[in-house]
Amino acid sequence: AYGEQIECLQRSVMACPEFEADGVAEGAKVRLNRGWCLIRLEKFEEARKDIFACLDVFPDDPNLILAVDTLGYEISQKKGHLAALGFFDALTARYGGRHQWWNDYGFFSLETNMISDDPPEKYAKTLSIYRKALELEPDYPRYLNDAAMLIDYYLDPGRERRDEVEVMYR
Repeated sequence: AYGEQIECLQRSVMACPEFEADGVAEGAKVRLNRGWCLIRLEKFEEARKDIFACLDVFPDDPNLILAVDTLGYEISQKKGHLAALGFFDALTARYGGRHQWWNDYGFFSLETNMISDDPPEKYAKTLSIYRKALELEPDYPRYLNDAAMLIDYYLDPGRERRDEVEVMYR
């Protein structure tokens, strides 16, 4: 059914080419709907392209923000944390104004660092990501806690904390 929906959306663009024009509100709506379909079909790279194009037009649209969050979650579930890390890296590089996206980026950075060969160096990168979330939302308790935890790891990297972190993020 989602494939049929995508076909209808593509046909609507062919019938009315201005839907596809960059910056046109109607085109962004079509691309958002197509993005949702592509997420459900697990065509994540195509979905990312449509959703990122929509962010250029409607960066604060609640349905679009939900689509971004859903896409990040689905990537993490189906492709793994490293793929989700890449998604949030690209997302925050281009659309860095939402503290939640920086927090998600920090989470996946932490998760992938826990299995790396040199986590101490990578904790510094993760901490910088959480600091950006705190810059945008300075008093958010979870971000403050996560930053404090990362500072502790960074200052004393010899500690074995993998089990503790895994419990904290379940």
